[in-house]
Amino acid sequence: RIIQKLESNQIINMFSDQIITPTFIDDIVNALNKAMEQKPKGIFHCVGSTSLSPYELALKTAKTFNLNSSLIIKSSFREFFKNNPNKRPRQINLSLSNQKLQKEFGIKMSTIDEALEAIKKQQLLQ
Repeated sequence: RIIQKLESNQIINMFSDQIITPTFIDDIVNALNKAMEQKPKGIFHCVGSTSLSPYELALKTAKTFNLNSSLIIKSSFREFFKNNPNKRPRQINLSLSNQKLQKEFGIKMSTIDEALEAIKKQQLLQ
């Protein structure tokens, strides 16, 4: 979505006060294959190796794909939901650790920089 909007010269508002852990889909596939082989017990977080704000993610994406980062506007998660009529609690820190996955399976999940570079290479092959 970030790449598509920036390629279309659309302004995008991204939260700078929320933390997420983006995950490269190819890493998820590898982890699921390993899980099907080993049939582990317990809970494993199959997530990337970088936690950052959506705003930081958009800036990294723009840099990797040489897109216009001035179209990325910093916004606030707290402010966005402050006047929302749906007052349910909303999580600000959505970061998760993949250490158990790495320790028990030996799987190294990509950092966001590694994932973005892999996506860029995949696009060049298309």
